[in-house]
Amino acid sequence: MQERTGRPCTSQFAVLVDWALALVGAAVLGLVAGQLQLSGQPLGSKVLEVTVPFAIGTTLIAFGGWLTTTDYDSTDRFRIAAWASAGLAVLVLLSVWELFLLRIGDAALIGYGYQLITQLSLGTLAGAIVGYYDVLQQDLREQAELAQTAVETSRDGIAIVDGDRTFVEVNRAFTDLFGLETDALEGGSLDRCFHTEDADRLDEVMDTALGVDGEWRGELLGRRTDGTTFPIALSVASMADREMAVIVVRDISEQKRYENTIESLHGVTRELMSEESEQDVCRNVVETVELLLNYEYAGIWLVDESGERLSPAALTTPAATAFGEVSIPLDEASAMGTAFIQNRTVVENDGCRFSHQTNLASDSAVTLVPLGDYGVLGVAAEGGGGFAEEEVSMANLLGANARVALERAERERTLERQTEQLEFFNSILRHDVLNGLTVIQTRADVLSDHDDDHVRDMATTILAWCDDMSTIVSRVQRIIKTLASEGDINLEAVSVSRVLREELATLRETYPQVTYETEIQDGVTVLANELLGEVVGNILSNAIEHNDPASLTLSVAVERTGDTVTVRIADDGQGIPDDRKEAVLRREESGHAKSSGSGFGLFFVDSMIQRYGGRVSIEDTPAGGAAFIITLDAAGEH
Repeated sequence: MQERTGRPCTSQFAVLVDWALALVGAAVLGLVAGQLQLSGQPLGSKVLEVTVPFAIGTTLIAFGGWLTTTDYDSTDRFRIAAWASAGLAVLVLLSVWELFLLRIGDAALIGYGYQLITQLSLGTLAGAIVGYYDVLQQDLREQAELAQTAVETSRDGIAIVDGDRTFVEVNRAFTDLFGLETDALEGGSLDRCFHTEDADRLDEVMDTALGVDGEWRGELLGRRTDGTTFPIALSVASMADREMAVIVVRDISEQKRYENTIESLHGVTRELMSEESEQDVCRNVVETVELLLNYEYAGIWLVDESGERLSPAALTTPAATAFGEVSIPLDEASAMGTAFIQNRTVVENDGCRFSHQTNLASDSAVTLVPLGDYGVLGVAAEGGGGFAEEEVSMANLLGANARVALERAERERTLERQTEQLEFFNSILRHDVLNGLTVIQTRADVLSDHDDDHVRDMATTILAWCDDMSTIVSRVQRIIKTLASEGDINLEAVSVSRVLREELATLRETYPQVTYETEIQDGVTVLANELLGEVVGNILSNAIEHNDPASLTLSVAVERTGDTVTVRIADDGQGIPDDRKEAVLRREESGHAKSSGSGFGLFFVDSMIQRYGGRVSIEDTPAGGAAFIITLDAAGEH
């Protein structure tokens, strides 16, 4: 029920209005009581005479009370009571005339009272019924007017068609959408509003909507009067008990353009992932903004070497003209600095804060997307009302992809540099160390045949060391070759239990002063290769070499859970600060707090564990030391 606002009235009068019909019913009952009093006869002798007016009065009181609990407002309740009163008034006039006629004829009036009251109560009831019906019809008229207003003001095109798809009625939005005049649509067919191929589908659409399903929803290609086509979202629903359908259409051109742009951005993402340098990534991104998002002012500013300013890395031609080589200080005085420092997208649609430093108009809009620790993507537009929400979303998506691509380019550059270093190291081993060992071994072979026993003993020692050194060099070369290779390595089942026990046995001989605690399950195998001993050996030796062996406790535990094996190597030494736990596994970082080495060993550990398909992390121990947690795939599950 649509609630309407009635005429203003005082609170006392409002109560009377709300209960008006009930008061009319009470008045009818009062007339019955008055008639009984005038006649001087008991109620039992006049039951039949008072039954109808008594029932009507009671009904009006109940009906009036029920109205106060419904959604009908004061105006509606007063209107029903007014109709009831009008019915009573009409019967009063007729009764007065009848009494006048009876008086002229000298008839007895007292006996006529019961008949008169019955007539008056029936008139009152009839008036109440007519009033209630009038209120219902008024509600229906208002609802119809509201529905018509909603249709006329709707932004969606709405039309009603019959079973032959002939227009019955359309709203203004529908005619504007298809470029039609209302008069031109009278008696016309819905088919004219659709592309030829989709018009052929209307039989299926209408059959579905007018059939058991009762509705159809989907997308078709609309056609304007000038022949241009556009995508529309179409909804067809049948009208109850009529061979007609309500057609609702909406132009989804912008939605489709947005979806196509998003799809194209995903394609750009694949291209970005193939770029090898930061410069190439930045260039690709700004070209995408210009060609795909249609903004000619775009650029990427990266943090310079000082770490205090953002300098342009790639700009579109118009942006290069507008911005030049302006670098932006890393502070929140500028919108770009704010975006970078707060790591959030900044949108200024009412003029950007650095337009005075450029050739942009002062009312230019700008969207600035942070690229993590690398810099900021900036997109500017002169005029046009600023950036819509979906445009900012697309810029954010492109910025997120650019950040990932920059991270990948940085990793590739780091790996390339590391590979070059490894290959250089390998060349030294191959040419310098091995050649030197060959010369030493050759001379030692000559000395091994010397007549002097002392010389022969020294030659034997030298040859033994040459063999050991050759073995070590070969092992290092295998490590370097594995780290420098880009492809997958061959994995096989390796007993991590055996490898750990062998490495610990060697350490016990070298560092007997260390306390060793072990919980190593027997027969635990993982997917790895022959370098697994070097991997765990580096962690074990790293823990000892960077702490005081005399007071160090080294704990090693191995546990298999399902298809996963966890190796935990912990110490109670000086530990690793939280801000360096991730960094120590990089090539440039060293291990524990006292480390002064190159950190190659832990870089080697991290690289090999990744090659094995596992992961390594560092945690604090209760004693304040460091625990290396290695997770590998169990060989038995593969």
